[in-house]
Formats: sequence, C-alpha cells, structure tokens
Amino acid sequence: MEELALAGTPIPLAIDGLERQTKQTKNFMKSIEWAAGLFEGEGCITYCGKKPRIKMRLTDYDVLEAFANVFGTADRIKSYDFPSRKSHWKKCWDWEIYRKADVRRILIAMLPYFGNRRAYKALNILDSLEID
Repeated sequence: MEELALAGTPIPLAIDGLERQTKQTKNFMKSIEWAAGLFEGEGCITYCGKKPRIKMRLTDYDVLEAFANVFGTADRIKSYDFPSRKSHWKKCWDWEIYRKADVRRILIAMLPYFGNRRAYKALNILDSLEID
C-alpha cells in the first residue's frame, strides 16, 4: 500500500477504498435522504401569490440536476441571472415547482427527513393543499 508522509507521519493511501467511497457517494446522491438534506439547507418552501411553491437556487448545476432527478423534475431547472449580476459571479440555476400535485408529492417524500422548522413549513403547505 502506498503511503503519503505528512509532517513526517506516514499516512496510508487506500485508492481502492477511495474508488468505493466515490461510488457510494454517487449512489447516495440519488437518494431521497440526500435530497431532503440538501433541500433542508438550500431549499425554500413558500407561496407565490396563493400558489404553494418549493424552490432551490444553486450555482452547481450538476448538484441541482442530481437533486431534481430524485423527483423526476430535472426539466424544471432554469438558468437565473441576477439583474445586478457582476461579471465574476458564478451562473445560478433555479429549480421551482408550482404544480400542486408535484409540491405535495415532493414534500411528502422529504418530510420524514426534515428537521422541526422545515417540517413545520412543509406541513403548513400540505395542510393548505388539503383544504383546496
């Protein structure tokens, strides 16, 4: 096994383990748990007028695409340019869902993995969808 010396201390390099870990990470990025965690940190549950909306804006298209693919909604990713965007800023990508059936389906799928604050917002939206 190869070793890397850091400050005189040998550190084993497990290339096979790294390859396995990379495959596991790619598979995990297709899971609902991963998607819910990403949404918990980066997503938004809100209303646009009276319509419920869930959305996320990222600069990493590949991550947003992996997220959207979990729900079969990659076609909802759109480019977003800030009106005051500086030339050195990264391009942004938006994922937005307005259709009530999709909002319901996606929130119900992620709900078991949300923390209290995000779960409360999701439940409020789901309650409002039941009333309609």
